[in-house]
Amino acid sequence: GKEGLGTLVLIDEVLMYARQKIIQDKAWRGILLDFFQCLTQAAAKTPRCCVVASLLASDPAKNDDIGLALQMELSDIFQRQREETIEPVVKEDVAEVLKRRFFTAESLKASQAIQKQHVVAALKGITALDDQTKQKEADEENRYIRSYPFHPDLTEVLYSKWTSLSAFQRTRGVLRTFALALRSAEPWDKSPLVGPAVFLSAPGQQGLSEALGELVTVANSDVVDGRRQSWTGILSHELEAAREIQADVSQLKGRELEQAVITTFLHSQPQGNSAHRRDLIVLSAATRPDKIEFEKAMLRWAQTSHWLDDRDAPEDAGKLPENWKLGTRPNLNQMHAAMRRNIPDSLVQARLLQDIRDLKQLTASVGPSGASVHTLPERPKDIQDDGAFHYAVLGLDAACESGKPSEIALRFLNETTGSDRPRVYRNSLVLLVPSRDGVEAAKARVADYLAWEKVRSEVNEQQKGGDV
Repeated sequence: GKEGLGTLVLIDEVLMYARQKIIQDKAWRGILLDFFQCLTQAAAKTPRCCVVASLLASDPAKNDDIGLALQMELSDIFQRQREETIEPVVKEDVAEVLKRRFFTAESLKASQAIQKQHVVAALKGITALDDQTKQKEADEENRYIRSYPFHPDLTEVLYSKWTSLSAFQRTRGVLRTFALALRSAEPWDKSPLVGPAVFLSAPGQQGLSEALGELVTVANSDVVDGRRQSWTGILSHELEAAREIQADVSQLKGRELEQAVITTFLHSQPQGNSAHRRDLIVLSAATRPDKIEFEKAMLRWAQTSHWLDDRDAPEDAGKLPENWKLGTRPNLNQMHAAMRRNIPDSLVQARLLQDIRDLKQLTASVGPSGASVHTLPERPKDIQDDGAFHYAVLGLDAACESGKPSEIALRFLNETTGSDRPRVYRNSLVLLVPSRDGVEAAKARVADYLAWEKVRSEVNEQQKGGDV
């Protein structure tokens, strides 16, 4: 300063240092606040003097109640003396920062010739499913090229939504997340852009990828209604469900439904946010999935997911929801699955047998013929061997396959009171028996129905208690 030069004061990790001192001795709080008050006032009155201080801790664990309160107090002191708030990296700069940190200038320059080729390939997949992108394709092409190789909507959601989470550190958090993701996905991900696929585990591997695990840790730190979240099991279940659906669809080679699950999770942070249907399409369709197959897969996921918020589900069950949100409270599907596991087989069988007894259509057309009707006879002797026409509806244990009558059905045809008393008038007896596949399907449907009855009862009780 005496020599007429500018004075630059650089201070890093203020919060980490101050927090540690205050934990050791509470008196340090006043000492440090007074120090920074004097420092900022002196700097403001000194010509050609600048103070640059980093008030955020690089360790998210330091952002506890003490750390956040101290950060606010220090910020107030600096803001009273500030000239202008400077945000080092804004949303529009994220892609450029990522490119400069992950790629050399030479490689970026060398790839300019093929950038448009990859962007055009990605936009073909997206415009096939999204009319809005198609209508302004030229503008979108320029936006994608500026962000290449990163999908612009992926960096957008991370920087716009995830930076609201206290444990996610803006540019540093985005850099670390992509560094982990790219390192793992580079050997197998063939997508034209760096999209949500980079957060998936390698094909054939179970569990969450390292990058997705980092994001889950951040999301778990978000406290809602006094409770920390638990996303690991939720995402593992939903991704496994997506893989099962994809296995039945030959036109989803790019793991597009898994990408849709990742996109929904990203857009659902902080808790309470959601993704629009278009968000899922734009982020998941760069690998050019078949439109019909992709929408069928999304609908199947919406209908079977345990953790998608179903409160805004459309009344038409065959229509895709407009809003997609993963939550940490189970939906009706999850409640139903839990109830169904506790439905005993004996109850299912008893209900199915009662339904058979009550189903008059099984015997209504036989009555006018003068036949004697027997519904669910227990043993062969319950049907007389008198030469008259007899019609019997047998139970579940008599189920047969085509050309392969069951042992029980054969006993009713061939016996009366036992193997030593063969039936004489076999041709006057008609048996109606279920198929084995039909019995299993019917049991499954009855178990589903009984479980839904329990869900309805549970929801009604919660509504009475004001817990819904």
